[in-house]
Amino acid sequence: MIVRDAQGLILLNRFPYAGGHLMAALGEPAPTLLDYAPAQRAELWRLVEAAADLMQRALEPQGINIGINQGRAAGAGVPQHLHVHLVPRWNGDVNFMSTVGNVRVIPSSLDAMARRYREEWRKGQGAGGSSVLRGSPPA
Repeated sequence: MIVRDAQGLILLNRFPYAGGHLMAALGEPAPTLLDYAPAQRAELWRLVEAAADLMQRALEPQGINIGINQGRAAGAGVPQHLHVHLVPRWNGDVNFMSTVGNVRVIPSSLDAMARRYREEWRKGQGAGGSSVLRGSPPA
């Protein structure tokens, strides 16, 4: 987990599509987007905004894929708890290893990436940083 507040959390994906792959989720599990009330959906989007801001500051990607896999048939690994994926992208980063060898190449460990995100989160909580989310990273 990178950061948690009263409404939800931002965490690293344990099986990332790319180094730095984040997920945003509400604290209350629900299987589909429409199972959440409109106010909860607004909170989920607030978490997505915070995660995108954090990713941009920490990794400086050239783009970010943002998406939801709702239901097992759509690829959801945890179908009972809807979450939003944020995948950092760079020009030319298409990885043929996933297609050809069914293998993912991740250049950074999850622990190292978590430290990088948490450090950036702490810096961003000061003057000029993101005010989208006011949670705390784990110790």
